[in-house]
Amino acid sequence: MILSFFAFSLFTSLTKGQSADRKDLHDLVELRREKFDAYSHSLEKRSGIFGNKTKKDLEHSNAVLSEIVETDNRIISTLNRVIDFKSYEKVNRNYDWLQNNDQLDNLKHATDTLTKQVDTLAIVNASLKSKTKRLRWLTYILSALLIWSLVSRRRRGQVNA
Repeated sequence: MILSFFAFSLFTSLTKGQSADRKDLHDLVELRREKFDAYSHSLEKRSGIFGNKTKKDLEHSNAVLSEIVETDNRIISTLNRVIDFKSYEKVNRNYDWLQNNDQLDNLKHATDTLTKQVDTLAIVNASLKSKTKRLRWLTYILSALLIWSLVSRRRRGQVNA
């Protein structure tokens, strides 16, 4: 009876993904309950003289008890299969977790590398902007000198002419 309670409590805690195992376990627990009821009934049966048990009564009780033991063995086998599957799922979860951590570490490393490259390129970009600004001012000054020089040549050409 304790085994059937244990099996039933474990049965209710199984995951939904194992519906076949759940159904098997449920059927086995029901079968065990029926056999235990039959065993209890066979213990009460007394068909001998003066209300005693006969040899057939005892043999029948022993046969029912053997069937209960066989059912218990099948229940334990199913529970072991479920436990093995849960262990397999746990190992897979741990493997997936390790794989995800490795991928996360690789992504963090890539992010750090890219951040350093962005910082370096930002510094280079600032330097190029500064040089561009200086060259723009130099272009403005040279353009002004060129225009001044052309204007002053024209004036000299007009003054000499």
